Amino acid sequence: MMQSKNVQLAVISFLILFLELVLIKLIGTEIRIFSYVPNLILLATFIGSGLGFLFKKEIPVYHSALGLTLTVMAISMPMFQNITDLLSSISDSYIWFPGVQTSMGRTFMGIVLTVVLFTLVMYAFIPLGKYLSKLFSQSKNITATYSINVLFSLLGILAFNSMSYFRVSPYISLVVSLILIICLTEKKKMIFGLACLIIMLPFLLTTVITKGQLVWSPYQKLQLTDLPAMPNLPPGKMLRVNNVGYMGLLDLSEEYQSKMPDILKTSGLDISKLDALEYRNQYDLPYKLAPARTSVLLIGAGAGNDAAGALRFGVEKITAVEIDPSIIEFGRKYHPEKPYDNPKVTIINDDGRAFLQRTKEKYNVVIMGLTDSHSLNSSLTNIQLDNFLYTAESLEAVHSVLAEDGLLFLSFDVWRDWIGQRIKASITEAFGAEPLIFTTQRDPQIFGWGGVYFIAPKNPDYLNNLLSQDEELKNYVQKRKIDYQTPNKYLTDDWPYLYLKGNTVPKIHLYVSVALILMFLSIFYMADTVKRFNRQAFFMGAAFMLYEFQNIGRTSLIFGNTWKTNVLIISAILILILCANLLYMRVKVPLRLSFTFLILSFSLQFFIPAGSLVSVNELVKLTLIPIIINLPLFFAGLMFITFFEKAKDRNSFYGSNLLGSAVGGLFSYLSYVFGIKALIFLSLFFYLLVMIESIWTVGRNED
Repeated sequence: MMQSKNVQLAVISFLILFLELVLIKLIGTEIRIFSYVPNLILLATFIGSGLGFLFKKEIPVYHSALGLTLTVMAISMPMFQNITDLLSSISDSYIWFPGVQTSMGRTFMGIVLTVVLFTLVMYAFIPLGKYLSKLFSQSKNITATYSINVLFSLLGILAFNSMSYFRVSPYISLVVSLILIICLTEKKKMIFGLACLIIMLPFLLTTVITKGQLVWSPYQKLQLTDLPAMPNLPPGKMLRVNNVGYMGLLDLSEEYQSKMPDILKTSGLDISKLDALEYRNQYDLPYKLAPARTSVLLIGAGAGNDAAGALRFGVEKITAVEIDPSIIEFGRKYHPEKPYDNPKVTIINDDGRAFLQRTKEKYNVVIMGLTDSHSLNSSLTNIQLDNFLYTAESLEAVHSVLAEDGLLFLSFDVWRDWIGQRIKASITEAFGAEPLIFTTQRDPQIFGWGGVYFIAPKNPDYLNNLLSQDEELKNYVQKRKIDYQTPNKYLTDDWPYLYLKGNTVPKIHLYVSVALILMFLSIFYMADTVKRFNRQAFFMGAAFMLYEFQNIGRTSLIFGNTWKTNVLIISAILILILCANLLYMRVKVPLRLSFTFLILSFSLQFFIPAGSLVSVNELVKLTLIPIIINLPLFFAGLMFITFFEKAKDRNSFYGSNLLGSAVGGLFSYLSYVFGIKALIFLSLFFYLLVMIESIWTVGRNED
């Protein structure tokens, strides 16, 4: 066991944040539903750590090793892996590849298994919270101790993201976490931690010895395998994300297409009944419709199918934007046509929305590939990676980068009509006219999997003129045309939820949240922690988390919806908290002054909208903007350390703060109803409660 208190403090602070992020990524990929139910694992870590601070009973830290081992064993069991199918069929939010059967019994079973998994994660973090609470109790300078805690929490975040950058498996990160837990364990109890580590090793090996190429990208789990042999589909590779099919790396070369009639005959298809075969390839269709194209922008370029299509038609300048660096690497190495090796293709590893806002070029064609995200942007947001691409503001940016004869080709795998309606409404709002909508390839699938095409010209008359020049293509489009009813509500940057049917908290979130709240309240009261509960700290935790949630979304509009943005914004927040602590060490800032500047800094967020910060100098972006948009948290940090230092029971204060953060995470679901900006007002409301409680407490003490 480590002897130095400061070393113990550094290790436990690093471990809690590092392990929290590891579990969020691991569980969100292995049990896919947790990539769609935002911050659930995050809440488990907060509640577990908070209860550790509030419990009076000693809980040895080796219990964390046991909790982690049980968690990993659970997510490897088919019963728990089936949670996605049990819950995903709830109809008011869409989850890719949902379960086909649903019933109250199956839904109930899914909720029960979710609560069990939540409890295991919570159990793993209770001893860690207890360990940190003991170090806080022994501290003679709580401000300095808390500063060390924040500093090494920051290092934990940076370490996790560094390992993600180098594609390190979260199973390896779990082993690192177990080793740190063993180092914190008493010598007599180390055998328990070592036993858990031995049990964990086979799970690590199964991720190393696996069929196909397996990579843990900064966003998701990717696995490349051979494409199953199917008589109608072209040869190639299959890329799976989070254990389900995601995209094909297809050989649609001219050589293959020249053999296609013979291949189709062999498969038993009657070619005479396959009308307009030359227009069925969605990757070639943009150039069949408008062959004189010189500059093409691909948003969501994937592993190269769209780039290969542009090269087949001699496009001179192709800009391919793809957010996941591992998908780009798979495309470079394994795409049959090797499009990313061609000098005509410029690859940009970035968020498509960020590139649209940054580029000064004009394009004849913008192709938005199927960016069907299976991952959240962050555990601190309700936003999926692709949400901001389909808002009216994003599509207005597409409109602005199109040349006068430019066309937008947007493909999407529309399985729910309301998703198609949303995309149509957003395009209509941005372009001032309804797009042309039709299906591709689904009858049968011979060039891939197909989907729905939305075509919007910059000049409304230009598309009709093009179609009038090719009667056969016009008939092909008309035969497959779709007319989605246009809803009144289109997607905006404030409400970007493409996969949500309406302005409501999805049922899956409500069901799971109610079950977790009931479970938490039972533990909370049975453990007799209510007497140690601190309302001020609780309100501050909820306010802090709500502001941080909406801030990730706002920052994504400025810097891009990438993992780097998350590192930047969270690091900026922790650095500002450290600065607040350092200022407090030198000057005891009056509470009322901190609160006044907190209100003023909140007001600043409304006078400087995120959209106005997009075009500023890059150096200013990286230095000043993180400070400006996080400034309220600096003054909140001053308030926090003021209350924390004066608290009679610092452990109950800190534990209550963590529980408040968990409740703030639940309140963040209200952005589904009122929009992301509403979370700013809700955060401010909780800070007002802090001051009201403070005034009430002072008045009560004077009485």
